[in-house]
Amino acid sequence: MRVIMPPTQTRPWKTDLLLCGHHYRVSRGSLAEARAVVREIPGTPDDTAAWIELGQHDPPIPASPAS
Repeated sequence: MRVIMPPTQTRPWKTDLLLCGHHYRVSRGSLAEARAVVREIPGTPDDTAAWIELGQHDPPIPASPAS
């Protein structure tokens, strides 16, 4: 996830962060409190984006091809 932190009194400029799914999930409350803007990284597969949003703990597993 791409996170844009707004300026603060001690840091008068915006800051971009790139967070993995785990760090995004555990930081959501703090990011909301800081009024950060969160964007999905372009090109993220839909199943991965859904996994990040749902807060799953295991990566998505592709279906096995039929034999």
